[in-house]
Amino acid sequence: MEISSNGDLHGPMYAGLLGADNGGSDDRLRMGGDRKIELFQIAATVIPMNVREEQNMEAVVLHIKAARDIQESAAKMDSVKATSTLIARESGIFFGFSWRDWSATIIPGSIIAVAAMRNVTLSLSSMVFAHLCLVIWLTHFVYLVTLSNQITGVDEDRINKPDRPIPSGKVTTDEARVRWAVVAWAFLMMGVFYPKILAETICWVLTVAFLNLTAAGDHWFGKNCLAMTAGTWALLSGAWKIIAPLAYTNRSYIVTIAVWTGTFMPLQDVRDVKGDAKVGRRTLPLIFGDKSSRRMIAFGFIPTAFGILCVGGLAAVAPVPLAMMHLFLAYRVLQNNGARYDHKTYMIFTYLFCGVIACIIAKQSEHHIHVRHMLDVTTSVNLSAEVDM
Repeated sequence: MEISSNGDLHGPMYAGLLGADNGGSDDRLRMGGDRKIELFQIAATVIPMNVREEQNMEAVVLHIKAARDIQESAAKMDSVKATSTLIARESGIFFGFSWRDWSATIIPGSIIAVAAMRNVTLSLSSMVFAHLCLVIWLTHFVYLVTLSNQITGVDEDRINKPDRPIPSGKVTTDEARVRWAVVAWAFLMMGVFYPKILAETICWVLTVAFLNLTAAGDHWFGKNCLAMTAGTWALLSGAWKIIAPLAYTNRSYIVTIAVWTGTFMPLQDVRDVKGDAKVGRRTLPLIFGDKSSRRMIAFGFIPTAFGILCVGGLAAVAPVPLAMMHLFLAYRVLQNNGARYDHKTYMIFTYLFCGVIACIIAKQSEHHIHVRHMLDVTTSVNLSAEVDM
């Protein structure tokens, strides 16, 4: 065995290490140019001089195996680093697409899950698994709609929200379409493999398609009153069912919130007038004018929304605070103080949305107290009857 000056190795031992046939020639093991085998280069550096001088074949084998292990470890580390970089990049892109809508999707879905937990007893492992499923479903829920809206609304975002991933150049439209296809497929598969939420999953996919692929989705009534009502039902009902079965009373509360949301939603159109006009939407401000639409929302839609909460029984939880919040939002809608001010008004509405959902938790507490009181009364009556006997 010998190691030549240009890094070539000769000898039967190295032929065996490289898997060469015993009858193979040295040409099969020869290295040259830029394609020299890295294994030999590493071996030449790690083999001590005395080993190379003494032709210690066993030590050479061990050192070459060690070199191979080093290469494999380096390859694994590179793979882990590449995977971590990919996850960090995709997480950042997801955040860029969706963060503005968390207060209307992920946070409300998490609140309704807390209400659902009060209706079922779960082991720790079952609770962890259910919440993991919930987080995955909610992230796909919001990612699906934000990808769809921003793919079809690039021109609008260049005016209203230039920091979003597509207009800012972080992601191309084609790359966003690929992500949309993957997310849509994964979201539908969740419904298929978890049939309890299949109806809600399909409802949301159809709602997103309605908003982005139909003319009715560009009209204020279809966009707000129909699509947002259906989408809110899908969000709250699906999030609840992932955690626990949905009883009739709680189902009626969810329907109430869904209708309330659809009635309130024309409020969002006063903040994006320029962008809506550019893409051809027919919102209230573009059809009736800015001043008239603000009056319609403040004196028509918002009072109607509060009436829906009263009829549905949720306003009884905190009638004065809820009424004051509705009046406050109506006041803000009437103030024509610019797009940024109107956007803050919409964000306040999303916080109210979360508060209205929390009313379900309060209603459950009232129900539990009532049931406990009835049990105490029943127990007292039974004890009195036993004493009389």
